[in-house]
Amino acid sequence: MGDYRARWRAIRRSTAPADRDTAEQGVRLAYEAAGLEPPARIVWCDSPLALSGLAGRMSQGDGGNVRFRLLDRLRRRIASQVEARVHRKVLAAVDSAVNPADLLVAAAADAVIRSVPEQNLSMLGQLR
Repeated sequence: MGDYRARWRAIRRSTAPADRDTAEQGVRLAYEAAGLEPPARIVWCDSPLALSGLAGRMSQGDGGNVRFRLLDRLRRRIASQVEARVHRKVLAAVDSAVNPADLLVAAAADAVIRSVPEQNLSMLGQLR
């Protein structure tokens, strides 16, 4: 985790020019993953100060802030996928723990077979 933390810390502190095409593609992919329409346009600012000036002049035509809807939808989608995988693994673990070949089930099956009249044994063997 230390490597990832250091990598993202360096990215946050970088003053290198942004790869705008790649960033805009990432924004569109994030919206798509959340099931939202991507923005019609993406506005770039030279600094946080310039962003604050632009934010004050936004209009209804620019659309609302979907940050929390975007993050919430992504989190719910990821949680659903993780839950499905965990559910499958738990079911598999329970299935293997309750294997019909265990000794108790085998003993019960043998007791049933011993109690069946001789003429029905072949049919019971086929069912078993």
